[in-house]
Amino acid sequence: MPTHLLRVDSTLRSPPVAALSSSSCTGVGRTARLLRRFPKGWVLSENPQQTIRELRELVVEYAKQETVEPLKGLARYVAYGIAGSLLLGTGVVFLAIGALRALQEETHPHLTGNWSWVPYAIVVLGSFVIAGLAWMARGRRKTSGRRKT
Repeated sequence: MPTHLLRVDSTLRSPPVAALSSSSCTGVGRTARLLRRFPKGWVLSENPQQTIRELRELVVEYAKQETVEPLKGLARYVAYGIAGSLLLGTGVVFLAIGALRALQEETHPHLTGNWSWVPYAIVVLGSFVIAGLAWMARGRRKTSGRRKT
């Protein structure tokens, strides 16, 4: 329970509200309006400096909760995405090298000399085809009835 909220007995509920809403105190009208929003039985502490200090702490904790923690989650998400893409890219490169080596071995007597570039071209074209299929498979974004021009 935050220290700026104190539990008050049912017999003492109305005097603090009446004291806070009196016109003799400056700037307390807003506090009294805020006080009405709390459930019955809760009032702000009597020391305004303590209330302000605790309000500042509450605002700082809220700001951290709403900005820093989501950014940490986003950083984790981005880090996993970068790690996954690097591992996937490394795997695709190894597969391409393996395919090149297999083409060179299987077509050894035919694609040698002036034709030694053909396995390289086949692997590069195959890589582009696979990349294009992956690009198309990611799906198109849905538009709201309008075409982009």
